[in-house]
Amino acid sequence: MKRRTIFSVLSVALALLASMALPATARAQSSDTYYVSLGDSLAAGYQPPYHRNSNSLRQGYADQLFRDVRADFDHLRLVKLGCGGETTRTLIKGARYCPFDSGSQLQEAVDFLGSHQGTIQFVTLDIGANDILDACWHYRSGVLNAECVDAVLPVVQANLETILSTLKSAAPGVPIYGMNYYDPFLGYWVLGPNGKPSDPQLAIADAKVWEVVNDAFASTYHANAVAVANVAGAFQSSVFDQFVPWKHVGTVPVSVANDCAWTWNCTTPPLGWDIHANSAGYGVIARAFADAINA
Repeated sequence: MKRRTIFSVLSVALALLASMALPATARAQSSDTYYVSLGDSLAAGYQPPYHRNSNSLRQGYADQLFRDVRADFDHLRLVKLGCGGETTRTLIKGARYCPFDSGSQLQEAVDFLGSHQGTIQFVTLDIGANDILDACWHYRSGVLNAECVDAVLPVVQANLETILSTLKSAAPGVPIYGMNYYDPFLGYWVLGPNGKPSDPQLAIADAKVWEVVNDAFASTYHANAVAVANVAGAFQSSVFDQFVPWKHVGTVPVSVANDCAWTWNCTTPPLGWDIHANSAGYGVIARAFADAINA
């Protein structure tokens, strides 16, 4: 089966967990206020292996951000809607692997925002990476095709515009925070695709393409007056001229060391190879969002 991506389709249980968050929170007291988290499996907090690590879902960036900032807001509660495998298209239209009562994650969010006017403190969103990787990443070779990315990005940006405008209409004046993505392929410097030898040149080539993706996402957020959590900056994903020791490999760029420390990228099977963040990495993402909120 084709491997899904940075933020891939998870088990039915994970999708159900995401969809169950809203009804549980809707029963809260009228004095409560809300943080609404939307997105793909990073927003869901996925880590491998899910069937033995379900508690890790409580260590995602939304969970950690909620714990970090809840003292700053009155009676803050988390509405966690993120679902693994979501693309900009499925977030709008819906997908069978993300079963929401309202039909799609976006509509679920709109329904909640509309019924809780005046109580929403802020919204976070990460979406778009799966669009690119499903279409343009060749899993066996590890190559992220630049020409494909150039062709797909305008559609993804248009969908992101639709998502943002819909959220703004549902919750006028509510702060929305987007994010860019850490580089999911820096682990190739240490462990090549499909168990092949390490391939630093592939890691660098993919990094250049990934910067184009992040720039496009950031420009779309900024054009819609949405602040961007600089996750790529927090991971130092573009730092290739500073080297540090890394376990049995020798010295690697800071970007690679951070990727290996904060994701499952450099972990050998059966747990790896997996490009999702680990608990520490989700903490880094949470702090990037906190910085954007406090800016």
